[in-house]
This record gives sequence, C-alpha cells and structure tokens, in this order.
Amino acid sequence: MAPQTTKEMLLAAATEMFAEYGYNQVSVRDICRKCNTSISMITYHFGGKEGLYQKVLRKQFSCYSAIRRLAADKSSPLVRLEKYVIWALDRHRTSPHFSKIYLRELMSPSGYYETHLKPLVLKSKQCLMKILDDGMRQGDITDKIDPEAMAHIISTTINCIGIYSDIHSQQSPVLGSRDPIDARDILALLRPGIKARTCTEPCHST
Repeated sequence: MAPQTTKEMLLAAATEMFAEYGYNQVSVRDICRKCNTSISMITYHFGGKEGLYQKVLRKQFSCYSAIRRLAADKSSPLVRLEKYVIWALDRHRTSPHFSKIYLRELMSPSGYYETHLKPLVLKSKQCLMKILDDGMRQGDITDKIDPEAMAHIISTTINCIGIYSDIHSQQSPVLGSRDPIDARDILALLRPGIKARTCTEPCHST
C-alpha cells in the first residue's frame, strides 16, 4: 500500500478529531501537530479549516447520494423499505465516523448542519415517508399510522442501532464487519406495527 500523501493524512486526522471533539473544539494547529506538518499545508490543500471540514462532511455524508436511487426505485413499498433500512445501516458501516460527526453537529452545531447536513437528512426522511405513503395507498402498509411520525420512529431506531453497532465493532474487532443487529432484525421489529393485515408479501426482497 502506498504511503499517505500529506493531503490524505490531514483529511484522515481531521476526520478523526472532528468526530471525537467537534468542529469548534479542534484547531488547525491541533490537526497539523498530529500530522507533524505545517499549518500552511491546510491552507494549500483545503483553503483553511472551513474548507477542510467541508471536505470531511462531503466524504462522510456521500452515502446520501443513494437517496436518489431509492426515490426512483420501482420495487414494491415493502421491498423499498428493506432497501432503505439496509442503506441506513450501511451508512454506519461504510463511514465509521459518520455517527459521531452527526451527533457532534446536533449537540454543538458548527453552522454547517443547516447548510450541509439538514438538507440531506430532510431528503432521507421524505424518501422514507414516500415509501410509507405508497405502501398505505397500495394496501401493503396499514393506514392506521402517521407516515411522518413512523418515519421518525424508523429513522431514530436505525440510528440508535447503527451507533450501537459502531460501539460494538470497536469493542469486539474479532467480529469484523458483521453487524450484531442487521436489517432483517429491524424489519422483524417493524413488521407487526406497519404491515397491513391483508398484505401477503414478505417484508424482505429475498
């Protein structure tokens, strides 16, 4: 494996430190000290701390590009729901600092939550609400639920499980990338509350 370039080292160190301490608590001096390089390198490669943080956010939240594909998917609502749950869990597995950075922004906003993260979260919620709405109209999902409230419950459940999985994998590295709780477990938890009694389709794609 080729050694990291200075730019790659700065990005990796910044990602780790922003996730651990938050944007406002990390200085460019802290990042450069960790990489044993000069502050001018951050200016050269990223234009400054703000540019570096924006790069971190784009990389960690690039997973949200999948929302367009999910929104355009023509599968049945229950299959799309499974795909959504799998995608939502994968955010945590493929972006190991995703959860911490998101929580840091919620607890101590940097100003980038409103401009960079909130629009992505909103699109994700709208996609999930559309899946639930379609399921209710087609009779696959019970019409006794409020789509907005249920979307919030599903998202919160997935995020809590995703964060738990992050902690679990860090404490038990022998498990590798295997999640202690997977999409099928979440769907089994949700199924009794959302599936219409007359629906015979299984709440999974295989």
